Amino acid sequence: MTEDSGPLLLIVATVSLAGVCAYLLGRPAAGASATSGPPPVQARGPEPAD
Repeated sequence: MTEDSGPLLLIVATVSLAGVCAYLLGRPAAGASATSGPPPVQARGPEPAD
């Protein structure tokens, strides 16, 4: 890192933060995609006794 790499570092940090925020905000709306792994299992209550 040189003395004049400050602005570049700031730009990289800003773009990285924007990408992470966009990923986190877009993940629930996107639903189950190929990269998100298996779909979440619905929590079920106790089975009714017969």
